[in-house]
Amino acid sequence: REAWTVAMLNRHFSAVLVHTDPRLVAFEETFERLAEVRIPVVATGFISPRPAPDARVRVRARMGLADGQPLIVASAGGGSVGFPLLEASMRAFPLLPRHWAARMVVFTGPFMPTEQVARLAGLAGGPVALQRFSTEFLSELAAADASVSMGGYNTSMNLLAAQTPALVWPFAQNREQRLRAERLARLGALQVLEDADLEPAR
Repeated sequence: REAWTVAMLNRHFSAVLVHTDPRLVAFEETFERLAEVRIPVVATGFISPRPAPDARVRVRARMGLADGQPLIVASAGGGSVGFPLLEASMRAFPLLPRHWAARMVVFTGPFMPTEQVARLAGLAGGPVALQRFSTEFLSELAAADASVSMGGYNTSMNLLAAQTPALVWPFAQNREQRLRAERLARLGALQVLEDADLEPAR
């Protein structure tokens, strides 16, 4: 696959922009054939929109949350591989102290299989809302007191932009997700979940 990418870049493009910051993850750490690319490769830094200044107040007011009432957002990116994380999150939610009166919004992503969405729907209700996706996801993150998510690029950048405390479960088959998540964890930007952590009591 990398050989095909190198051939396409060299044949059809005059330069390539990579959304990474070499101080965190150098491109060659996830693309081993970089030396074969003959066109300029430019690291742009990480790119993400920022939430609107009023996002937290507006979303929490829309949801009817009281001051200090915790909101947790759980999300699975596109959703094709996020079911174990969302199921664990939803089973863990009832274990939180009742006096917190916390709320949770769970986003499955548009590509989660229908039967998995149906299983999660059986865990939803009351203070736990289940949605496929949100056109205001960044604002939802800004309104949240904690996030539980996969470690995809867009979600990771949204977490940094919203400055939401986060638990991230990198997809095991994606080396880039784990590398980025572990290095962000070293900087204190988030915490990494391992497979063994997907126990509700943990």
